[in-house]
Amino acid sequence: MQGTAARPAARAVRHGPAWLAVAGAARTLFLERGYAATTIEAISDLSDVPPATVYRLFSSKLGILKELLDVSIAGDDQAVALEDRPHVRALLADPDPAAETARARRRGHHSRTHVPRGLPAARR
Repeated sequence: MQGTAARPAARAVRHGPAWLAVAGAARTLFLERGYAATTIEAISDLSDVPPATVYRLFSSKLGILKELLDVSIAGDDQAVALEDRPHVRALLADPDPAAETARARRRGHHSRTHVPRGLPAARR
C-alpha cells in the first residue's frame, strides 16, 4: 500500500509547472539540436529549472524522451497502456472497427497517434 499512497503525490509533481517547463524545453531542444546534442544542462537553462530538479522529475535525459514519446503516442501521460484504454478496447472488440472508429472520433478520441507538430517523421 505504501507505493499506492505515494503515487498521487508523484502524479501531482509530474503535472506541476517545473515538469511542464522541463518537458517543453526538452522537446524544443530535441527538435532544434537533436537528442544526442541536447544536454540536461541546456534543458535546465532553457526551462529555468535546476538540474537537480530535472533529474528528480525525470531521472535522466532518456526518461525525458520516454515521457515525451508517451504523451506523443497516447495523447497523455496516464499510466495506462494504450490497448487497455476503454476506447481502444471498444475498437478492438467491435466486429465493425470502421463504425467504432467513427463513434470514437465523435466522442473526441482519435484512432491515430497524437504526434506534436514539428516532430520529425521516422526515416526509413
